[in-house]
Amino acid sequence: MYFTVIALLILTFNLIGNFKKDKGLNRKAKVAQTIMLLTLVTFFAEFVENLIFLILNFDSVNYFYSADVGVLSGQVNQVLYYVGIAYQMFVLVLLFFLSNRNNTARVWLMWLLPFWVFTYLVNYYRNIANRGQEFGVDTIVILIPAFILMLGLSVVYIVLYNRKFMKYFFDQGKKI
Repeated sequence: MYFTVIALLILTFNLIGNFKKDKGLNRKAKVAQTIMLLTLVTFFAEFVENLIFLILNFDSVNYFYSADVGVLSGQVNQVLYYVGIAYQMFVLVLLFFLSNRNNTARVWLMWLLPFWVFTYLVNYYRNIANRGQEFGVDTIVILIPAFILMLGLSVVYIVLYNRKFMKYFFDQGKKI
């Protein structure tokens, strides 16, 4: 929670500083950029806390994530956890580059967002499987709406970042 607030504050100051460089121009792109980055940073910043927890409690985290969870074997669960942390930290760094209109970060993000759906669903599944069937509902029934939501968000971000006005916005960022 704390790191999310800190990341959002840093992002806000980054965006304000960047947007002042071409004041009054690209308003639609600036609004889209702000909304997309704020939501993505909110999703990804929590993983800083997970990384710190991992470092401080490596043995207990390693033990916990090496256990079988639902259909995931202990080894697969553990590998997916570590890969997920690395992926999410990489995307968080990309988002801060994106706030400065780095076009390379925009292109990388387009390629990495589909994996967000996968990593989110694995984490979501892990949480459901660890808690058991508290609601008496089959796991797949719970995962389908989460999949639709995350896939929908990813598609919206990819489509928006590939729109002509956003590409122009990032091209303008090189010139200022």
